[in-house]
Amino acid sequence: VAIMRLGTGLQPPLASGQRGLELLGEQPVVADVVDGADVAFAGAAACDASFSYAGEVVVQGANMVVPAGAVVSLEGKSGSGKSTMLKLFIRFWDVQEGRIEVSKEDVRHVNTTCLRSLQGYMTQETHLFDGTVLEHLLIALPEATEGQVRDALARAQILDLVDSLPQGLDTAVGELGDTLSGGERQRLGLARIFLQDAPCILLDEPTSNLDALSEAAVMDALMGVREGKTMVLVSHRPSTTQFADIRYSMDRDRVS
Repeated sequence: VAIMRLGTGLQPPLASGQRGLELLGEQPVVADVVDGADVAFAGAAACDASFSYAGEVVVQGANMVVPAGAVVSLEGKSGSGKSTMLKLFIRFWDVQEGRIEVSKEDVRHVNTTCLRSLQGYMTQETHLFDGTVLEHLLIALPEATEGQVRDALARAQILDLVDSLPQGLDTAVGELGDTLSGGERQRLGLARIFLQDAPCILLDEPTSNLDALSEAAVMDALMGVREGKTMVLVSHRPSTTQFADIRYSMDRDRVS
């Protein structure tokens, strides 16, 4: 009987191993730049930028200006290309036509380590693994001191919760962060962004899965650190985009 059950028992670890091997074999969509420019952040822009994916036009001739220190919202229906624009700014993908600029430099000519240090990126789903609160935060800044970590948690309005946990910063959050609520996961993601302390923050629907109370807490935390920061905020919620200094709308792959 044990031998008969062996095959069934081996299927999950074998499948996990296969997925792990496939992940290790993945190649980045864009190559890292190592012999380009290092720049200080002085704003960003999309200049006649076009991008297609799997033969479908996602962004067509987009023009956006993101001044340093401004909160810029990008609004539109689902599937209009808003998230794609953020990925072009952070250079997860490259445009096929036009340019994406940071500090008036084409991002394809900026060293990747520099670009990553200039931009923090937060999606609508905060990605957590089966580790401690501290381990999740140190992803953003491995050399951070406890004081820096606690300050980031305080800015994200989650320090009191962390202090109330059985082991504080050393408390495990569970697989996929399942011991935390949606709002708590988002605020932990915010703390990670704050710890990185990048001058430009890209936010992709940071409150779309939250109730009104959690949304208010997240936006209060963001607006509390906006001084000296540049933010590009993708959202379809008026309650979120009301904080923007400049508003753009995407419709059928075009920005207006």
